Amino acid sequence: MSRLTLTMTLAIFLAACSKDENKADAMADTAGLADTAGPADPGKDPISPGDTAVSDPLPPPDCGEVGTTPMGYGCENDCDCVPGLVCYDEAYPGAKNVCTRDCQGGCGEGFICILFSSTHWNKYKDMTLKNLCVPACTGLGDCNKYGGIYTWCTGNTASYWEGQTLALKGHCQVTKTE
Repeated sequence: MSRLTLTMTLAIFLAACSKDENKADAMADTAGLADTAGPADPGKDPISPGDTAVSDPLPPPDCGEVGTTPMGYGCENDCDCVPGLVCYDEAYPGAKNVCTRDCQGGCGEGFICILFSSTHWNKYKDMTLKNLCVPACTGLGDCNKYGGIYTWCTGNTASYWEGQTLALKGHCQVTKTE
């Protein structure tokens, strides 16, 4: 069995084992249904209801040196980012060249999860991340602490990309999307 096959098998096994009530609670909380699904875990970031998309595991980059750029900050390539993060360079312009990761397991304090729809996956076939963590915000001032790379905060409203909902809470965007 190749190393990649073993790694992917382990990742799939761990992902299957990690499906618990916290993810269901987080999904219900996003939809405003927390009262019917039990209390949401405040340490977990909400994920859109009914969407169970999990990104394919990405192999770690062969950088030679450990990256030092934390999540939410600008980057030029995967090697800039701390281990476990990637420098996002796919289709979505709102997080272009930002260190981020898949939302599985929650995004942590100060970040929210945005989910791409099947419309996006079908249009952009090379997308490997089906969801990602981005800095949360209520105003552009919240985004400025990440080195000035963001030009827009979605505020306290839902955000969209190509007419599809990404998140129900405010988050920073490198380029405004609608």
